[in-house]
Amino acid sequence: MPESRRHFARRVDKALDNPSLQQALTSGLTGIRARRDRAFETFDFAKGRAELKKRRRANLDHLPELADQFKRMMEAAGGVVHYAKDAAEARDIIGRICLQAGSASGSRGSASPMVVTKVKSMASEEIELNPYLESLGMEVVETDLGERMVQLTHTHPSHLIAPAIHLTKEDAAAVFGTEATIDAIQSHARESLRHKFIEATVGISGANMAIAETGTIVLVTNEGNADLTTTLPPVHIALFGFDKLVATLEDAVAVLRMLPRSGTGQVMTSYVNWITGPSRSADIEQSLTIGVHGPREMHCVIVDNGRTEML
Repeated sequence: MPESRRHFARRVDKALDNPSLQQALTSGLTGIRARRDRAFETFDFAKGRAELKKRRRANLDHLPELADQFKRMMEAAGGVVHYAKDAAEARDIIGRICLQAGSASGSRGSASPMVVTKVKSMASEEIELNPYLESLGMEVVETDLGERMVQLTHTHPSHLIAPAIHLTKEDAAAVFGTEATIDAIQSHARESLRHKFIEATVGISGANMAIAETGTIVLVTNEGNADLTTTLPPVHIALFGFDKLVATLEDAVAVLRMLPRSGTGQVMTSYVNWITGPSRSADIEQSLTIGVHGPREMHCVIVDNGRTEML
């Protein structure tokens, strides 16, 4: 049921009177804005924005064709592409893939729940994926540090780039049971998550871009958790909206010139992953095999959920 206006107003007043929240937001947003300004000092922001706007408009005008091309190229590379008209269908598709993966690995018969690791994904928040998978008996583990803090505090992401910007280090320390220092919190999160990466049967990511001409998804991250989530489990699922489709590698590069600068104040993020299907090798007699060191299966779930109607 939608929240009443009166209840929302009370929550706003409570938040405005919360000194811990105000401290967290002021500190976080001030830092992001300062880094963003520095990142654009040596880059023509207006020119970059105009170029990207032109490319994105052209892409959005041809989404059905781009979706078909992406599907052809991804499936030629060994992946599987699923279309979901709404959140319920996307949840159902992902749930079925996870259950099948659990059966194949034998984890469904185990006393311990099947582990699903996740990279930060706003699309998964949109479709309320975590509670759905948990209702199927799975242990869903957010691996982005901010998302993990949000998950363990049973709150919701408050920012697209910095989901835990509403939490202070003292809040995080209380969650993890550590000293209230950034090093202690980070070390604890690293150690506690390490075995989950190894145990995971399925890894779920989003996609910052999906390139139609090559059937490639692009992930732009800083922590290294995307590499572990998309390469260690035997099954990788990428969930994203139709709006993430771009036509060419050149379009993707145009996004990369702007996204890190505008989002996190970096010229480039620590990691940019280009993933085109499951892992493979032809080193033995030039015979192609799937699932070498990385996943044996890659599924892309492209969700509409009102996007094409809006466009």
